Amino acid sequence: MLESEGVHVNTVNMFVKTKFNSRFDEWVSSLPPKARDIHSKRIIPGLWYPSYDAILVPTKKVRNMFYNGDKIASWEIGQFSTSVTLTGIHRLFIKIATPEFLVKRTADIMHTFYRPAKAE
Repeated sequence: MLESEGVHVNTVNMFVKTKFNSRFDEWVSSLPPKARDIHSKRIIPGLWYPSYDAILVPTKKVRNMFYNGDKIASWEIGQFSTSVTLTGIHRLFIKIATPEFLVKRTADIMHTFYRPAKAE
């Protein structure tokens, strides 16, 4: 089962609170039980959560509730997540590294947010 690190999971909550704050509770309440249990409590940055219930299902709910099913919602959540999680030295590293170096280091980067992660 794919798992996601809490920092990444929390960006979904942060996105909804930032863009649709007045409907945050409605969004959480509309989630299926496992996803609701994750997103109705404090998300711990160092813990790992099941990706399906923590990210995929909540992202689909954002898409359906706020974007009329448009997949652009997933892109916007991803962009928001990147802006929150890639800060400081990480952002500088991405900007100055060569594409070849980044491709070689993808597996290491993936392990930061997902497990198990395998890059080929």
